[in-house]
Amino acid sequence: MGKGSVSMKILTLNTNSHARDFRREELDKTIHFLAEYMRKNQVDIAALQECGQTSEAAHWQGEIPAGYHPCNSGIALKEDNAASLLAGVLAEAGQPYHWTWGGIKQGYGKYDEGLAIFSRRPIRETDFFTVSRQDSFDNWKTRKVLGVSVKLQKHIYWFYDVHLGWWQDEEEPFREQMQRLQEHIFCTEPAKNSVFPPGLCSCKIDYRTSDSDDALPEKKPCVLLMGDFNSPAHVHGEGYSMVKDLGWKDTWEIAETKDDGITVPGAIDGWENEKTRGMRIDYIWTDGEMRVLSSKVVFSGGEEPVISDHFGVAVEIEEYDS
Repeated sequence: MGKGSVSMKILTLNTNSHARDFRREELDKTIHFLAEYMRKNQVDIAALQECGQTSEAAHWQGEIPAGYHPCNSGIALKEDNAASLLAGVLAEAGQPYHWTWGGIKQGYGKYDEGLAIFSRRPIRETDFFTVSRQDSFDNWKTRKVLGVSVKLQKHIYWFYDVHLGWWQDEEEPFREQMQRLQEHIFCTEPAKNSVFPPGLCSCKIDYRTSDSDDALPEKKPCVLLMGDFNSPAHVHGEGYSMVKDLGWKDTWEIAETKDDGITVPGAIDGWENEKTRGMRIDYIWTDGEMRVLSSKVVFSGGEEPVISDHFGVAVEIEEYDS
């Protein structure tokens, strides 16, 4: 790395924590392996999709693990909430994280599916909003996005945890969801009920939190999208192409070292067709120029065990202290 620079390690993983055939012992194993990886590799930011809880489980008893930042999703934490359990294991291992969790929808009629973000650095602000036509927790096609802002060195970053629908879905098309995501972050047009003024990026509003932040440079924060986009990179003219056309850069493409990037090696829910095997549908996107040192598939059965129906993506970027 260059002089005066530091690296930031970022992870995204669709955990499939409460799968169709959920068993608590399997969840505990997943939490253990994920916590060990984050601790060992000093992961700075982790975005988790399908990070859920059992709908009828009892509410979380006792003190919520340290570092929790509510995002006002309206869904209470339950006793088997995967994010809460992970936060507790990390804290017990001497590596506490700042974290947030938001419930999105009910899956399989019995699980509260959600998004979670973990950060080694303090979370300055959270953002949670709907990108689907549906906004009902009972509708399995409801899609929401969870975001956090973090200060690293002298720069502000916004990380958004994303799990979008399918391009061909007529009820909830990917195109509309991605467009709502774009409008919310950058407010290219004033969205209905938007709390952000037209022409302003949501993450540019009041990003100095105290007088001590005066030394921060007058530049917009860097924005990264992380998650399961349900859009194969090899299919042209659909979701992946749309995200690129909107100006986002795929960190896998610009990484100095990388592997094949495949995150779904076999058929999974929503992708049962044989032709879909061997897909890259999980990404980390950036809205600006960035040096990406490496991009690596993790939890694929190599150095780490397989813990989900998706593999994870771990990216290391360089951050300049300037």
